[in-house]
Amino acid sequence: MVKLVSIASVAKSQTNAEGRVSNFYPCTVEFKTPSGELVQRSGRVFEGNLKYGMEVGKEYSATARVYVDASNVSQVDIQVSHLTGAARATLDDFGFTLVPTTSAVDFTEGV
Repeated sequence: MVKLVSIASVAKSQTNAEGRVSNFYPCTVEFKTPSGELVQRSGRVFEGNLKYGMEVGKEYSATARVYVDASNVSQVDIQVSHLTGAARATLDDFGFTLVPTTSAVDFTEGV
């Protein structure tokens, strides 16, 4: 769960690999880190979620996705949902460990 601190009034757009365009609104969210520090970070709200009437100051579910940018640096993309339900499951809930990798498996090797 994150608290929505601010949201832009003008949408930006992105195009996925299939050529589908999606509009989103940059936002600022606030949450506690695992060490308990309260931080504010940038995120985005897709247009489809915003139409449900999201409000600054309320808490919403969010998804954080790790990706590697064009400079080969790991980044985190925070996408905020319109849902206000319970907190999502975490890696710790299941004892999972995230192991970043920079190489892809070649499944054709040895074939």
